[in-house]
Amino acid sequence: MIDYAFESLQEDDVRGLNGIKPDSWSSIEEIHGHYLRTPNCRCIKAVRDRRIIGIGTGISFEGTGWLAHIIVASEHQNRGIGSSIVRNRMEDLLERQGCKAVTFSGDPMTKKGLPLIALAAAFCALSCSLVVSAKESKPPAVTVWEPLPEVPKLPIGMNMCTLNYWTPALVFTDVMTTASDMLTSYYPNPETPWDTPWNTEQIGFIERDANGYPLGLPQTTPDGRASFVRFLVNNYYRGTFRIYFEGTGTLGGGAYLQNGAYYIDLDGTGGHRFIEILTSDPADHIRDMHILPPGTAPDSGYPVFLEDFVEGLRPFRALRFMDWIITNNSTQTEWEDRVTKEYYTQGGSRGISLDYAVDLCNLLDADAWVCVPHLASDDYMRKLAELWDTGLESGRTIYLEYSNEVWNWMFAQSHYVVNNAPDAADSYVSADLAALGNPGEGHPEKDAYMMARLFRIWNERFGTAKGRLVRVATGQHAWMDNSRRILEYLFNTAGVSCDVLSVGGYFSFNETDHNAWMANPTIATSDAICDAAYDRLYEESAVWTRESAKFARQYGVDFMVYEGGQHMQPFNQGEWPYNENLFAAQIHPKMRQLYLRNFAVHVEPEVDCKLFMAFLYVGERSSRWGSWGHLESLDQVGTDYASTAPKYQALLDCMADR
Repeated sequence: MIDYAFESLQEDDVRGLNGIKPDSWSSIEEIHGHYLRTPNCRCIKAVRDRRIIGIGTGISFEGTGWLAHIIVASEHQNRGIGSSIVRNRMEDLLERQGCKAVTFSGDPMTKKGLPLIALAAAFCALSCSLVVSAKESKPPAVTVWEPLPEVPKLPIGMNMCTLNYWTPALVFTDVMTTASDMLTSYYPNPETPWDTPWNTEQIGFIERDANGYPLGLPQTTPDGRASFVRFLVNNYYRGTFRIYFEGTGTLGGGAYLQNGAYYIDLDGTGGHRFIEILTSDPADHIRDMHILPPGTAPDSGYPVFLEDFVEGLRPFRALRFMDWIITNNSTQTEWEDRVTKEYYTQGGSRGISLDYAVDLCNLLDADAWVCVPHLASDDYMRKLAELWDTGLESGRTIYLEYSNEVWNWMFAQSHYVVNNAPDAADSYVSADLAALGNPGEGHPEKDAYMMARLFRIWNERFGTAKGRLVRVATGQHAWMDNSRRILEYLFNTAGVSCDVLSVGGYFSFNETDHNAWMANPTIATSDAICDAAYDRLYEESAVWTRESAKFARQYGVDFMVYEGGQHMQPFNQGEWPYNENLFAAQIHPKMRQLYLRNFAVHVEPEVDCKLFMAFLYVGERSSRWGSWGHLESLDQVGTDYASTAPKYQALLDCMADR
């Protein structure tokens, strides 16, 4: 037992807190400064001999308390100090701040189940699912849904999907566009044919042309093998498809030769098939591959995009291409890094060609929401501006966004920016960010700097007036102060204005509901899950939306939603007893009503959302990673959406006239 006392943490204490954090953590000084400036956050310190040996924070929000940053200096651990800090903060939250529950897991400043900050459990050896209630548990209250006076109407756009070899979100007529990154293997030993690896990981040593086709096969790789290549294609297509290519060689895997031509059979059940390029003449290598349905050929003028893919998008005002080019964790730095139309696949790790995005917007007369990769050089940004300005038809608007969710620590872009853009293509960027703070500090002002840089570069081509180009500053829905600080930096420090503040527009249940369902799984019906989401929509999401829109009004900019809709995924993406009912809730009649009520918040005069970008167009429903799709597959296009796809039906019901 050692002597120590609890005192309130002060501003003067913040600089120096890094001395007690674990070495593997980034700086905790900035977040504690934020805590001390936020009324619903209360921080204490454990002091011995005038030295801080432990800290802890309690956060109260909408009747729920969270414990954050419970840290004890390493030399004082395992002496009960951490447990005492936990008890102190819990008593404050329950008895003095009136919270009904306190939890270690989750934080009011989170999205998609991922914490913005590291939480107490790791250092207190306490269960992350522990919830301590101030009162005895009671039967769940009956949720009464207040009627809406009218169906809300607002402009709605759609977030586009990633293309790959397993998704139901098909885009193109040509199956080859879904091909995976290439894998390597070698011819089996006739005596042990079962002993051939699926992927020998030698693709980096295969000589290939600019469009990804091997310059002859087999090739001898460093493992000493005569290697060939294989790739996967999407099996959500249905039928017998002919495989076309230029050059001389032989195919294998699911490809078969019939009457002098290669074919592959796809049955539409999902999953994938694979094709092998077994031999390819170095003097006339296989290239320009296409996998097309009957009645089409490479020179037949077939439609590039699938008819149902286009028809399902036709109602929407704008298309956001974040997932289209795989913005999150992107490795694109220079203009040459992007995928072109001629590359062998549009379904690889670099996403779909931007040229196809331009074509799609022109086909649909839709506006474009452009996300710029976080590593992009100044030259990349200028050439991207030229592509969209010269390619997109006149009269269409371009919404410009730096990367995606730079506040979200699950993505590489957040770490890149807060750590001062190490090895940036343009060295001044790293220097400017370093002037804003040490690595790990200065968030979200550093995010705003990167937005300002992008806006300046595009202003060179479009000018500073709002018109064809709309500059979008993005903040965090649940951490409203993030948005305030982004705007403050842009307008008052950088002197580079934006035209729009955009945050998320999601609704869901919360951890309190999860814990109740785990304690009594029989109450977690799909109907009850929708009721919980209804309650939390007004207790949480609507509060965040109104507060974020207030900041937009203060700076005289429009308010928009870059992603929104239901966010009802299994808690922490786990396997829980209620998961099947949660998936059923996605097509419950109340789901449409949830959407209508969310939109009703966004059309309130003090919110006045100018554009709501729904997330996502097509996606699997029964997935613990999220039921993001408003359609489950293109087979649902043209069906009775009220029963098959109530989320999509809600979008149609609430869509303002284009």
